[in-house]
Amino acid sequence: MLKQTQPDRMRTAIELESRREWHAGLLALIFAGVILASTMVVEVMSYITEVERDRAELFWGQMLGGEISSRVVLLALFPGLIKLVIALPLTTDSWLRRLPFYLTAMTIYSALHVLLMVLMRKGFTPLLFDFPYKFVAAGQSLSTNFFYEFRKDIVTFWLFVSLVYGFKHMSDLRQELAAAKREARQHNRVTLKCGGRSIFLDAQNVEWANAAGNYVEIGTDGKTHLARITLSALEQQLTLAGADIVRVHRSWLVNRSAISEIRNSSGGDQQAIMHSGLTVPVSRRFRDQLHQDTKAAQLS
Repeated sequence: MLKQTQPDRMRTAIELESRREWHAGLLALIFAGVILASTMVVEVMSYITEVERDRAELFWGQMLGGEISSRVVLLALFPGLIKLVIALPLTTDSWLRRLPFYLTAMTIYSALHVLLMVLMRKGFTPLLFDFPYKFVAAGQSLSTNFFYEFRKDIVTFWLFVSLVYGFKHMSDLRQELAAAKREARQHNRVTLKCGGRSIFLDAQNVEWANAAGNYVEIGTDGKTHLARITLSALEQQLTLAGADIVRVHRSWLVNRSAISEIRNSSGGDQQAIMHSGLTVPVSRRFRDQLHQDTKAAQLS
């Protein structure tokens, strides 16, 4: 089997990254389709209510044709938004410079939506209803009608762009989690996000961890790190890295080798005294697990 050169590996990595981003964008497209279908149901129900209230004639075909044509065009334009987000992502460093491109894209997006929607309606209306479709009714102006659609398209544009960013962000998080697991298995280290940087800690040196809201405090080598990670995700990383870690409380993890003493406390709970002098609560729910794991470790 031929070994890949550095440029080949780079091209492969770029292709995989592009494929991952497009996959996230297509998931956003599916979600957008669900949103559009749901709003169409609401529009139909509102239309029925208004017709019954005003005792007017019900024009199902025209109403559904109008709603469906608009949504079909919006979904057809969605891949362009995916391409925009991938090619020109808005970051803290670039958003001001790239915002004009997004505003231009928003205007083009609305113009295409209106144009294609009107063309579709002009095509099927005479065939199905025996009268022509008019985008501009008597007494109205083209600019007024376009501005009416443009206002709605502004909301739709930014909603769909946000959807792409949201699904892309979730894909990024999954990729980071997978990379952290590989790092744990291969190098026995845990990967932590601390502010705007990533730090790597030897799993064997992690003495304890305590959940603090959306963050986790990690004690190691006499230092405390605050990382944005769940306690369960940290536990999984430490286990994969081979650390003798155990859950002693819903908010606490400890490294068994860092425990110097276990004491009884009130209410059937216990306390684990760490080598550093820190006292960690051991709840009844996890007490048996701690002792069973400790005995198993001693027997091995």
